[in-house]
Amino acid sequence: MLFIVNQYFETLNRDHQGNPLITVFPSLNRETVEQLMSNVVHFDPAERDHPGELRIQYVMRLLNFFLPLDHQTEFCLKLWSLICHGYRQRHPLKQATHDSFATLMQSINVGAAVPSTDGTAFDAMLCALLLGTPGTGKTTSVKALLGRLGPGLLHHKLHGELYQLLYLTVQAPKNGSAKALAQEVFNSLRAAAMETGLPMPYLTGRPPRTEAELTQAITVLAQKLNLGILVLDELQHLYRGIAGMDNDAMKFLTGVINRLGIPVLMVGTWECYGLLGLEARIARRATGTADAQYRRLQNDQEWRIFLDTLLSHQFTRIPVELTDELADTFYFHTQGIQDLAVKLLVVSQIDAILDETEQLTPQSVDASARRHMSLIANIVRMIREGRRDTDPTLWDLEPSDLDGYLTAFAARAGTSLRRSVDRKGFNQAKSAGKTDAVAASLIATGDVPTEDAFTLAALAVAAAPEKPASDHVENILKDTNRLAPRPTKARSSKRQREVSDEIMAFQDADLRKILFLATRDKVDADTVSAAFEESGHLCLLLEDLPC
Repeated sequence: MLFIVNQYFETLNRDHQGNPLITVFPSLNRETVEQLMSNVVHFDPAERDHPGELRIQYVMRLLNFFLPLDHQTEFCLKLWSLICHGYRQRHPLKQATHDSFATLMQSINVGAAVPSTDGTAFDAMLCALLLGTPGTGKTTSVKALLGRLGPGLLHHKLHGELYQLLYLTVQAPKNGSAKALAQEVFNSLRAAAMETGLPMPYLTGRPPRTEAELTQAITVLAQKLNLGILVLDELQHLYRGIAGMDNDAMKFLTGVINRLGIPVLMVGTWECYGLLGLEARIARRATGTADAQYRRLQNDQEWRIFLDTLLSHQFTRIPVELTDELADTFYFHTQGIQDLAVKLLVVSQIDAILDETEQLTPQSVDASARRHMSLIANIVRMIREGRRDTDPTLWDLEPSDLDGYLTAFAARAGTSLRRSVDRKGFNQAKSAGKTDAVAASLIATGDVPTEDAFTLAALAVAAAPEKPASDHVENILKDTNRLAPRPTKARSSKRQREVSDEIMAFQDADLRKILFLATRDKVDADTVSAAFEESGHLCLLLEDLPC
């Protein structure tokens, strides 16, 4: 949705004065941020007298309930400061005129150079990081603030074609490549840019297709739309399991941070904490003022306040007060995860309305939890019993001993990364063996010159590494036949015998002879590898064998 901006607000911060991208919003303090983030659920006690089928629908309102806790408000306040800092660095009306340049040159000439107040030559801490336990409101808290302040594209009509997109949320694609991530960001920016009615700024005159074209389009669109912050959610999706992160995706992400000069907020689970420690490019940029860790609530006063506020929305006919037993029951089944607590209250009220007991009790809540939350019950039990810090199936869950968690994670990640390197090296060795096998077979046919055989073989194997060597030989020969007449059978047979005699004259340890003998009857990469290993010319990576 496009919003027309006709009003700006005064600010005491001299760094922000006159900047329409900042003064379009009134100054925000902690209390205002907390109010903006809160999502009030409509509740009228008179609705308790309505029919049960209606009250079940009313209960569903609670799925939109959000009460910002102190640490969530504090993080969003810091995030807002980061966004304003980014806009300050990209002041759209900044006077970079010939006059200011001339003034600077004159100051240098008289020996009193004017110090810079710009700061654009320095690396800005424009990367924010939010990690934590699933269900603790990471994504929700950010959207609660930014979604209220920037519900759509803003048009600063008083300043001509000046547009502003406060934030953009993109979910990292699972096992996504750099191009897939770039495509997600581009699609979202393009959708917003379409609302301006202006032509798309494609340098090639067509929508971008390659990663380089996507990156260029993202840069242009983000600048044209004055994007405030890019929120990259589900950061753990960029990792290839425990074996490591997608290197190209990380390069793209760091490139976005460096090239755009726009704040980037990365949101993920605890798994990202360990993996980011292994990724210096992101870890360095994520070290800044806007970073936080969201943890589940403890069974203390904060939990009681949260639960008491939640229980003020009871659509059952007999509302109850929060007791220690009821609070403990909720905590037993949710372990202080706010999202689970909300859902447990929803299903418990629906059950109480349907069975006509019309009242929440510790026993009824316990029964509802066992009936409706069986899928998550095992995970909650492991959290409750403390079995999570070293269990690789539970890396996303909140560790009780963070140091122990990171030590175990790094040890397992290191082992997996070494295995990944081993597999990569072995696959490369097999690919090289297949290339040699294809080349040897091409030479033996007499149809392909020796100087061309290895080039054609390497190109074919690189294009389709999954195909057997025999298929590559057949395809290359077909392509060769299209370019030149095939030698007669007699000439071909004669040339094969000549090649065979030449190779058999080599020493037994000669790689060419070993390759020829291994592939004379059958072109098979495994046979080549076995022959090279037997001769001592090939060994597995990281294996304590003499090479």
